Formats: sequence, C-alpha cells, structure tokens
Amino acid sequence: METINIANRQTLMDAATLGKGDVQAAIEMSITQNVELTKEGGEVTSEVTVKDAGVVNNLSLREARPATAAGAINEGIGYWRIQHDFKVS
Repeated sequence: METINIANRQTLMDAATLGKGDVQAAIEMSITQNVELTKEGGEVTSEVTVKDAGVVNNLSLREARPATAAGAINEGIGYWRIQHDFKVS
C-alpha cells in the first residue's frame, strides 16, 4: 500500500494524475478509500498501480505539479459583502 500526498490547493484528481498518470486512478482511490474526488490536501492510501507511466515521467521531467485550485479566485455571491462588493437598491 502506498501513501499519496495531496499538496495544498491540489485535489485527489491532481495528485492521482501526478503519481499514477491518469484520473481513472483518482476514481478508483475515491471509491476504495471513500474519499471525495475534490478532496484538497492531506493523504490518501492507494493500492492502485500506475496507469500511464509516460504521463508520470513527462510530469516529473517538467517538474509539473498539477493544482486545480491554484488559480482559484474567491469571487461570486458566496464571497460578496453587502454595501462593499455590491449595492442593494
């Protein structure tokens, strides 16, 4: 069994793609570990094998670290404040 580390602002899908080469691995981990695909940060144990070694090698060579939430902007009605970000008339 292997431990997959999910970095800050990464999701399980990002970490699985980085370590296993395919999002399918994230789906398998999500089902077997009862964890959400969008889980951010932390650790997940995995028995999933590498799905695409080419992708893993390519990401490793480029030192790429996929992070879905890296560019997330806190925008929208859930973040607005009355009379500050928008006015009610």
